[in-house]
Amino acid sequence: MALWCATAVGDGEPGSSMAPAVHRIALYDQDRRPIRPGKGPMAPLSLEVTCNKCHDVLAISSGWHFNAGSAYVDPGRAGEPWILADARSGTQLPISARAWKGSYQPAQAGLTRWQFVQLFGRNMTGGGLCEAPPDREPPDAAARWRESGSLEINCLLCHSGEATQDHVQWARSVAQQNFRWAALASSGLGSVTGSVKSMEQASQPASAATADHGDWAEPRSLYDLARFDARDKVFLDIRKTPSADRCYACHTTSTPETPAQPDWQVDRDVHMAAGMTCVDCHRNGLDHAMTRGYEGEAAQGRPAAPELTCRGCHLGGQSAATTGGRMGAPVPRHAGLPAIHLTKLSCTACHSGQAPAKTLAQIHTSRAHALGLPDADGDLPRIVEPVFALDRGVIAPHRAVWPAFWGRMSGPNGAQASILPDPAVTAEIAQQVLQARDGDITTTPAALDGPQIIERLKAMAVQKTLGKPVYVCGGKVWELGNDGKLASFDHPAANPCIWPIAHDVRPKTQALGARGCGDCHAKDSPVLFGSVQAQGPVSLGQPEARPMYELAGLDGTYQQAFATTFVFRPYLKVTLFVSAAIIVFVLLAYGLAGLRSALRRAGGEQ
Repeated sequence: MALWCATAVGDGEPGSSMAPAVHRIALYDQDRRPIRPGKGPMAPLSLEVTCNKCHDVLAISSGWHFNAGSAYVDPGRAGEPWILADARSGTQLPISARAWKGSYQPAQAGLTRWQFVQLFGRNMTGGGLCEAPPDREPPDAAARWRESGSLEINCLLCHSGEATQDHVQWARSVAQQNFRWAALASSGLGSVTGSVKSMEQASQPASAATADHGDWAEPRSLYDLARFDARDKVFLDIRKTPSADRCYACHTTSTPETPAQPDWQVDRDVHMAAGMTCVDCHRNGLDHAMTRGYEGEAAQGRPAAPELTCRGCHLGGQSAATTGGRMGAPVPRHAGLPAIHLTKLSCTACHSGQAPAKTLAQIHTSRAHALGLPDADGDLPRIVEPVFALDRGVIAPHRAVWPAFWGRMSGPNGAQASILPDPAVTAEIAQQVLQARDGDITTTPAALDGPQIIERLKAMAVQKTLGKPVYVCGGKVWELGNDGKLASFDHPAANPCIWPIAHDVRPKTQALGARGCGDCHAKDSPVLFGSVQAQGPVSLGQPEARPMYELAGLDGTYQQAFATTFVFRPYLKVTLFVSAAIIVFVLLAYGLAGLRSALRRAGGEQ
């Protein structure tokens, strides 16, 4: 396919030169009509149509950022779920269309596609679940896809090098239900006035320029005429390899408990400090099947993936010992480290995430807490790290969030029952979250207490055919006992949703074990003996607490006994040195006596 938009490098094939293509191109709307400002009605920009002129958008749409809703995609290792969080109802519900353990499918949680996009589209790249549902899905009476249009794949969110590319405007467009206009509003190519959300339900989207009545009008596309040349083409600064700044819009983390420091005083990931960027490890081809950098990824038909893991870069290849790892990456010596550690632990266990402390660190993420966006969602959900748990047979650091939701119990009572979120209640809570974002709910949410939970469970119990109502929170399931009081029991539905982490990477001087074996094996080490306490939006009784070694799949008795030896090791070392000195003294004394006797005998013989 000729690259007709590459005016600087000619009409060569894509990839035939390392020189980047200059994107001086015509823009198109959803109906494949060229956009010519000042020469007729202006429809919003469609990047799916525009980019498809040169690139196979259908192949791109199968990529990792777009295919969560596909039943034919291997979900791979668990990642961060979307989390519906609401302090008023005491909810923090992990949601993922990839069916990761500990999370719930949107439909299981009672969320329609329309609600899902409004809740989480601010940190999605469009396409897939962000598009109007196919006819086979049940209709959603509250959805306004006809007015809003689909939230199409937005290539510029990642590949734009323009300083005017604005993720805040993308998020605002999603909040205003201006899905079709989101790419234009965030691109810097123009602006959008009006809002689908503020239109009357029966109104239709404007197909032509209408009178501007601010945010209370139908959406209207306003293009920056200065960006168009005499042939109605636009220059776009497109980066084949996205900069880390684009990734940070959705993949930033912060620690709210730690006082914020100026950037110039902060050392973050050691790889970023060395000049690397996200896509040096997380690579993809045209299909946008992003390498995620974990061992075993090659089993999913990706033979190059092992080279883009920690071991692949730093330990891979027969020549690594003499020439260094991939691209000269330093080869770790691990002097004094028993080899069993390299088979029982992931590289990230020692090098990644927050340094272990007596209490788990609270973590805020872009996706869960809207970091950098005007509608930041506050303290919930409560995500913590590092939790050392088993991941595919090895111990690795994880983040964890404990589910809190109103559910229904079916089948036998107790731990053998099946518990799922109540779809009607979750949908009501989702609407409440959206209203709070819009400012329709301005009161400060009061913390739930036992009596309020009892009243809600009683109200839910009216619908007996749906199953017994329960409230999951704090690592336990709460139900109404025969005496009308709250009673709790353990159930897998209350277990934390955890996912492995690999960032930020700490240098070897800050890795576990750099200060000796006691970093992990001392009796007070949080790595093995820390208490992992359930974190929920509501305090009910004593929250569940589990020792770290249990989550890591280790024998607690053995670990406690082994750690005890570290108490006596200093004395043992002194004893060994003293014993060795005595032995040397005795051997020396007997040696000298023997030498003296031998010399006497030699003198007598002469």
